[in-house]
Amino acid sequence: MGVRKGTKKSRKITDASYTSYKPKLLKLTEFDPRPIDLRKTSDVNMNSFSNNLKYDYVSTGKTSMWHTLIKYTYADYEISPERRGILKSQAWDIFTNIKQECCLSEKDVFMIPKTESQSESIEWKASRWFRITASTAKKANTLGNLLKSPPTDASLRKFQA
Repeated sequence: MGVRKGTKKSRKITDASYTSYKPKLLKLTEFDPRPIDLRKTSDVNMNSFSNNLKYDYVSTGKTSMWHTLIKYTYADYEISPERRGILKSQAWDIFTNIKQECCLSEKDVFMIPKTESQSESIEWKASRWFRITASTAKKANTLGNLLKSPPTDASLRKFQA
């Protein structure tokens, strides 16, 4: 009897263990040929690398995936509890100001300002009636295929379904 699909847990492939397979002592994904003392990187080196990535971005205009993964670390930077409270209150002030300006009603979340009358217009709905959207794309494709080839009973049933 097999394992039910709902009970499986996702794991890294390097952590997988198979009873019929004898694992190798050295995993290639964890292999590092550098000497042990050179395997570690300091914050200074990481900050320098991150800085170089920023300079490269300025000169070439292209971002690197490393730029999104590596952040500056500061050894002497610490936020006091008082300062943290001030920053949190300022962030909430900004949030409430934006919320008050943007969301006068629940409808405003879904509507662009000053377009409410347009979406209630019969002409607006009529002009969009025959547009192909994601919800009608399959039927439109099937209908297009029917128009290209002579219809059969099977193809007509497929379109009606």
